[in-house]
Amino acid sequence: MANKETRRKVASRPYLPYSPHTLQQCLDNIARKKTSQQQASKHYGIPRSSIVLKMKASKENNIRAPGHRTVLTQEEEESFVQHTIAMCDFGYTITTLDLRCIVKSYLDGSGRKLKTFRNNFPGKKWAEKFLKRHNRVLSQRFCSNIQQC
Repeated sequence: MANKETRRKVASRPYLPYSPHTLQQCLDNIARKKTSQQQASKHYGIPRSSIVLKMKASKENNIRAPGHRTVLTQEEEESFVQHTIAMCDFGYTITTLDLRCIVKSYLDGSGRKLKTFRNNFPGKKWAEKFLKRHNRVLSQRFCSNIQQC
């Protein structure tokens, strides 16, 4: 169940009232000079500020996924996924607490101090989101071996 603060109100506006496909069509039409930004905004129902930001980001090659950036690099996260798979292949049952301890050990060993984690120890929410991000890879191999703690 979601926290009270994260629940959407019944009459609240949706986060994105358009699909990524619609946005791409809109940007393509503007780039080919078929329509203006203002006309495209009205036609596709996309806020003009979003169009301007996406056009600017595409010109600067600065397009990134929505949401907060991950604390660890993609290579580090992939390494943790591969190590977790290897441990499960050897028959070890892994808990989210084990995963959090492994990350803390790695950060302490590499001399990194992350402000996001208290004493370099990831929280339960981080472990949940890590598993959610890598669910496709992990669920194919050993979804039953990871226990929530």
